[in-house]
Amino acid sequence: MATGSVFVVSLTLSVISAWSLIRLPGVLNPLANQFRGYFPSDQLSYAGIAASAKSGQLGLVEPFTQTGFSFYPSWWYKLVGLFAGAADFEVAAAWSILGFSVVIGAVVFIGFAAWRISGKAWAPLTVAILLWIGPLSSILFDNWFANLNSHAVLWGPYGALYPLNGEAAGLALGSCALVLGFWTLARPNWPNWVRLGLFGLSALLLGVIANFQTYSFLTLTAISFWVLAVGGLLKARQRRPVLAVVVLVVAVMIVGPLVRDTVGALPIYVLMLLPTLPGIWQLIKGQMKIAVIAVVAFLTGAAPQIVWMISGTLAKDPFLVYRVDQSGDLGVPIWAFLLLGSPVLFIWAAILRVQIKRRGNYEMALLVGWFIAFALLSFNNFWGFGQEPYRFWIDSVIVFAFIAAVTLPSGNVTAYFADNTAKVLTVPATILLAASLWNVGGFRAYVSEQGNISVESAQIESLAELVGTNMTGEGLLSAEPCLDPRIVKVVTGVPVAFYNLGLAWPEKKAEIDAVIAAGDSGVLDTDLMRSAGISYVLTDSSCPTAWDPSTGMGVAEIARTDYLVNADVRTLTLWRLF
Repeated sequence: MATGSVFVVSLTLSVISAWSLIRLPGVLNPLANQFRGYFPSDQLSYAGIAASAKSGQLGLVEPFTQTGFSFYPSWWYKLVGLFAGAADFEVAAAWSILGFSVVIGAVVFIGFAAWRISGKAWAPLTVAILLWIGPLSSILFDNWFANLNSHAVLWGPYGALYPLNGEAAGLALGSCALVLGFWTLARPNWPNWVRLGLFGLSALLLGVIANFQTYSFLTLTAISFWVLAVGGLLKARQRRPVLAVVVLVVAVMIVGPLVRDTVGALPIYVLMLLPTLPGIWQLIKGQMKIAVIAVVAFLTGAAPQIVWMISGTLAKDPFLVYRVDQSGDLGVPIWAFLLLGSPVLFIWAAILRVQIKRRGNYEMALLVGWFIAFALLSFNNFWGFGQEPYRFWIDSVIVFAFIAAVTLPSGNVTAYFADNTAKVLTVPATILLAASLWNVGGFRAYVSEQGNISVESAQIESLAELVGTNMTGEGLLSAEPCLDPRIVKVVTGVPVAFYNLGLAWPEKKAEIDAVIAAGDSGVLDTDLMRSAGISYVLTDSSCPTAWDPSTGMGVAEIARTDYLVNADVRTLTLWRLF
């Protein structure tokens, strides 16, 4: 078979592999107006940002009430909302279209890059296979993911990519940027202006990820810095820079936990990047132009979110203080890192062994740099950062699935079985990979059980029309308890008396907390609602709470509409509080 045909088949299989992992269960249409019923509280909260953007609200505010401040990276969700408005799509459909486009686009780009870098037309198959990798949870615990302490879990790339949220988009785009940067540095014979432009673009994309999702940005930044540092050390071949890196790492491990309570978590993260500087300096000596362009591009891309976050941190915003302190016991135990993560570790070691034998310095820098960042981030509770280490384990594995595509095919395949050392790594790696693939069946069964969230029912369509037509004044909307405020937000885009505790806090948090608590108890308290800034109340005759705001003072009915459920007539009513 011709090389071109092999590449097309390999890339097609890679796309099918990714699509099979992230598709909606039971739905083939990518334009389906449905959300994934997979940890829906968070996903619908993010969709609230998109709904606000679709309605023209682009401010850095809490998305449900559109009050207070939001320090959460929101560019991706605002892009979804703006796309939905421009293309006249519902938020759910726009979410799926853009999410699929970015993840599948990353698979295509990295598959193509892997072919051009390695010269192997079958290289895209590496992505097809490694996106299915995961911990040994099905074998050891009969589950597609592994439960650790508190709510910490370990699962494969599919568990984080499936929601098609800002994290998935950030990891996909960031991995493309990382591979593009690697490709550019590994081709010193390219014209200088091409290398400057492509490396600057790579750095800019990595910076922009800061505005998409925090953990994906921090993961990719750490990996990029350490890859560059290892590349510099391999280039210099000197003991002094290596010793400097080791000493600085040890110093940060000691100092970080001691000063964390004083300076906060993010400065400790930056502190752990400092040990990369001796290695990076060895790399950029004589290449200052490309280094300056990369730094300026990276900082330009990341600046909006970083500056905004720093301003909130310096102002001691109560939400940020709360968020940083909520990491809990979310570390990755050493036994879990070694045992559950053994498929990843053995595959990494087998690839590295081959690259060492063929003296592939660029590939070694990518692999070793990735592993150092992977280990540091997975155990970040040991050096003072203390921010959900399990999330960094998952994100790092996703990046590995992509960068393995440009390192595994390099050299001769026979090298993986060339000697006893290679066999000792390759054979277990193959067996462990096959064992970890068993998780995928459990994952797809789980998402099928969770189902999809449709926003096309008669109730939701009537609700959207009723609110959109008649809610013309200022103030928040409160819905009867049987109406999910997240869905109400997504389909209407209006300010809703609700918020996600881990996303952002509204201006009148205490008052809205009281309203939510009363609603959870089925109590309608119009005075309490007024104190929270609520001007509109939405009721549904099918709700068991049977709210009747007309019994209160200063309440007027604005409009009502009927809808059918199995020939049963039900009524939605919008009320105004004065």
